[in-house]
Amino acid sequence: MTATSRLKTWVDEHPDIAVGLVMLLGFALRLPSATQQLEYDEVISMLFARLSLDQMVSATAADTMPPLYYGLLHFWTALGDTLFIARLLSTVIGTLTIPALYLLGGRLLERRIALTAAALVAVSPVHVFYGHYVRMYGLLLLLGLLASYFFVRWLQDGRKRDVVCFTLCAGASLYVHNLAVLLIMSLDLLWLMTWTWRRGGQASRIRTLAAMHAGLFIVYLPWLTYLPGQLDKVARAFWIPVPGLTELVRTAIVFHFHLPLPPASLGVAAFLSLLLILLTGYEARRRWRAEPAIRASLLALAALAVVPIALMFLVSQVRPIYVERALLTSSAAYYLLLAAALAWLPVRRLAFGLSIALCAGVVLANLHQYRYQEFPRSPLYEVGSYLAQETGPADYVLHDNKLSFFPVHFFQPTIPQGYIADPPGSPNDTLAPGTQDALGLWPTTPEEAVKGHKRLWLVLFQRALRESEQAGTPLPSKLWLEQHYPEEARVTIGDVELYLYRVEP
Repeated sequence: MTATSRLKTWVDEHPDIAVGLVMLLGFALRLPSATQQLEYDEVISMLFARLSLDQMVSATAADTMPPLYYGLLHFWTALGDTLFIARLLSTVIGTLTIPALYLLGGRLLERRIALTAAALVAVSPVHVFYGHYVRMYGLLLLLGLLASYFFVRWLQDGRKRDVVCFTLCAGASLYVHNLAVLLIMSLDLLWLMTWTWRRGGQASRIRTLAAMHAGLFIVYLPWLTYLPGQLDKVARAFWIPVPGLTELVRTAIVFHFHLPLPPASLGVAAFLSLLLILLTGYEARRRWRAEPAIRASLLALAALAVVPIALMFLVSQVRPIYVERALLTSSAAYYLLLAAALAWLPVRRLAFGLSIALCAGVVLANLHQYRYQEFPRSPLYEVGSYLAQETGPADYVLHDNKLSFFPVHFFQPTIPQGYIADPPGSPNDTLAPGTQDALGLWPTTPEEAVKGHKRLWLVLFQRALRESEQAGTPLPSKLWLEQHYPEEARVTIGDVELYLYRVEP
């Protein structure tokens, strides 16, 4: 017996231990690192978590996301109001997605395939990244997988307790992210597509499905009063473009390797990602024809992997909402199909070669993600440390963008500093006045910032400078300061530029 055969036998005999080992690997990869930078969105999450529950509801109602994740983070940070503790919550949630996918895969496919897919989630760069990211996407994935599991189990067994569990998980997901509705719609479509395959009890199934949605409506009813305002905010000002073919290719790369990647590797990553997707589709189609018994499982996985993407893409042609990170549940369902395709592929050498290429790409992509310290993961901790040492009592720090202000403010809250507001109605105008009021952090202007200070530090991203040069329009804040005050010093930290102006002689 070969080593591979012995390993397969051991996994078949000890599935729980195998899943536990995969969870341990996933937990280790997701552990927060001191070298990973803090992003603006993560700071917003942590600031929301510091609010009282009443303030949190007001702040999130003015924002674009529901409050459940922030509430969970609020209680979790009782263990410690630090970045490590906050990221540890996402690490725990991200690790739990591994057995959740294994449960779903075990219901639909062989346990060995489910374990392979769980291992893919454990090491996948996009899942590793959001497995310690202080945002709601890991929780959205976990609840989406559990809701899918209970829905599939209800379709298979018709048990009422699965109806209750699905309603609770799906309802909770709606309080995590508004786009969770796409997964619920995908499961409804799955039920509709499998209508002709079920025998008897159709009237009872229709009543049960209606009861599910009535339960979801009741669970979500308290937040419905805030939803129109959130949707209006998204409709008036948001940064997401109308998606096209480029965004679909991006999604394929994100599912396999995440982004950003080194520019030299993008072509290889895109080619391998599309090749694996084509192979998965081809092998699923071949199995569909050859094994009618597995069609229901393939249909379920296709609904989970493809339908949310298609719905988001179509809706985005009218109102852009297309963001890859809201599709993590689809990526996990795709991993089940990919694992099955590699296991079923009759040309074993080809399957082995593709597996090795995928593993190599995953390792390299994870290493790149750990080391990446450019926008939006710029070295703002180092920026804050430098400013804390160099600023005096008569200095003021002005950030041209809220994306640099909030992380630096989080690391160095005692430094007198502020940020310039986004142009009203622009794609970057995402921080609502109600959220500013709840956080107690309002924008300022260069004219206001210089009052009462002798020196002013202007913080800029190199990306913003490049974009202004390409557009042929100088940054208003930098231009105004240059016109009124002499530049005394300039410091570069990573991809962040610091300009020091002498306000008073």
